[in-house]
This record gives sequence, C-alpha cells and structure tokens, in this order.
Amino acid sequence: MRIESVSPKEWGEFLATTGASSPFHRPEWLRIVEQHSGLRTALLLGIEGTAARVGLPLSIGRRGPIRVALSPPPRHAIPFLGPVLARDGTGSDALQEFVGALRGKWLRGYWRIVKIDTGPWVRDLRPF
Repeated sequence: MRIESVSPKEWGEFLATTGASSPFHRPEWLRIVEQHSGLRTALLLGIEGTAARVGLPLSIGRRGPIRVALSPPPRHAIPFLGPVLARDGTGSDALQEFVGALRGKWLRGYWRIVKIDTGPWVRDLRPF
C-alpha cells in the first residue's frame, strides 16, 4: 500500500465512497480546524492498485520544540477523527497495511508525538 497526500477535493471524493465518516472528516470542517489550530492538515489516502482503501486526516506541525501528528488536534471540540475505511470490506486488513506504511514512510524518525483517536466505526484497534 502506498500513501499519498491529496487535495481537499480528492479527499471529499474519497469520503463520498465510504460508509463511515463523521462531519469532522469533511474538507470544509478540516479547513476551519487548520485555520484555528496553527497546524497544517495532511489528507492522506492509503492506495492499493488504483483504489483508495483508507483515509486519514492528520494535523501536523510543531508544539514548541516537538513535532506532532494528531488526529484530531486537541482543544477543538472534536471527540474523534482517525481513519476512514473504504466500503469494500477490506477494513481491518487495509487499516493494518496503512498503519505499517504510515510508520515506515510518514512517521519514521520525524514525529515525536503521534496521537490518533478513532471513531466508533473502527472496531479493530490492533494497528494502533
């Protein structure tokens, strides 16, 4: 699985194909959070072949001297965010592959604090 950073338009198109996301995943909401959090929002898709299987919005940046990757960012009244899974039935396996790719490329040796609070639609928390 490869991870790609996508535009808000592509993110919205992916959300339209999923069965489980929250209003907090919408590009419009994430844009507002980005404006008020001081963190940049990275919209990441885990892609196998030509199909997006997993999506994850990450708020990334610095808090003092520490680099952080958060989903959701604290103090913004978002109870959960975390990954969104495609509706194709590959949820748990795709999520594990995504987290492996995320650790291997995006988070290796760079981020000091990584926090991901998943929504109630993610029942298998082994990847986290």
